[in-house]
Amino acid sequence: MCIYNKEKKMKKAEIYAYYFPNWHVDERNEQWHGKGWTEWNVVKCALPKFEGHYQPRVPLWGYEDESDPVVFAKKIDCATTYGIDGFVFDWYWVDGKPYRKKCIEDGFLKAKNCEKIKFALMLCNHDPSSSHPSPRTPRSFPLGTTKYTPDEFDRITSYCIEHYFDKKNYIRIDGKLYFSIFSMGKFILDIGGIESAKREIDKFRAKVRDRGLGEIHFSCIDNQGALLRKILNGEMGDVDVVGKQGGKVVTDFEAYNVVAKILGIDSVNTHLVGLPPAQEFPKAHFDGWLEIFEEFCVKRNNTYKIPYNLCVTVGWDPSPRTVQSDVYEEVGYPFTKIIYGNTPEKVGKLFEIAKNIYEREETTAKCIFLHSFNEWTEGAYLEPDEKYGYGYLEELKRVFKNY
Repeated sequence: MCIYNKEKKMKKAEIYAYYFPNWHVDERNEQWHGKGWTEWNVVKCALPKFEGHYQPRVPLWGYEDESDPVVFAKKIDCATTYGIDGFVFDWYWVDGKPYRKKCIEDGFLKAKNCEKIKFALMLCNHDPSSSHPSPRTPRSFPLGTTKYTPDEFDRITSYCIEHYFDKKNYIRIDGKLYFSIFSMGKFILDIGGIESAKREIDKFRAKVRDRGLGEIHFSCIDNQGALLRKILNGEMGDVDVVGKQGGKVVTDFEAYNVVAKILGIDSVNTHLVGLPPAQEFPKAHFDGWLEIFEEFCVKRNNTYKIPYNLCVTVGWDPSPRTVQSDVYEEVGYPFTKIIYGNTPEKVGKLFEIAKNIYEREETTAKCIFLHSFNEWTEGAYLEPDEKYGYGYLEELKRVFKNY
């Protein structure tokens, strides 16, 4: 278990919401989906999959263009009013250049009140897929590549340093620039193995220091433990890192601990809490999350040897990302379970559990993450809709009003 830093509890928890940027026109989206396409098209076409299923979801603000700085200024005002300290943008680099970048570069950074809120990046190194919407067969096939060689990762990190890291409202944890990677197992495989990953991350840190920007707080999402075990145990063609020293990595938690030690990772986060059992596919009630959330978080807090940052997932429903005329069966993402019953009051109870966990002396979390501010087509959003209005945000403000 990570050694607890008592000084952390003297400060309020910083609350950061993930932000999904696909609500503006992007040239590659137009190549794949047609002129003027945005993911709002997917939202509008969604159909209910069972009686009482809340679809389509209608944004209270309308289907706005996030690359408009006036639109983003409203988002910033809203987020800060209800207690969100920063956005962690899902950030993409596909086929050698940024993808969906107008959200952050034209919308957020050009908003007149940009510096009212903090921001950071999560490098989403999963290939863009045909899930907007995805047919049942073939399901979610790749549309581009995010296979980062050492040279490509060098270009990515140089771009981030040049365009984002020097902003005074960039998120820092313990004084270090926060940067996370979504798919750590894939990153290690693509870049040439665990030793290559260490070299390139060390180079990244050195570049940041050379620019006078200090240090990197390097984080990752704990969604590829099984793949990391295979990598560390030499089952993916890489060096048998652990086997050289005797023994094998047995659990996903152990895999992250080993990788964190080798690569110098500073913290680990969850993006999506494990889905509760379905009563009858695809229906899984939000109460199931209320029952498992504490155990889920405490187990990770007590097992990881680096800080584990809490993440509250406010909903889950990727059904809009499926072809609506296809039969909805459990065949893999986005044909998954659907969380229902996540009313603002229920989500508020989840916020209360997260706050209670964070305030415990043994909790190692540096901050609290929210999934998500606006991932409408996965049913994970805080932005106001026509059914609940500002209900989710009101609950967030109620629970964390003293933070």
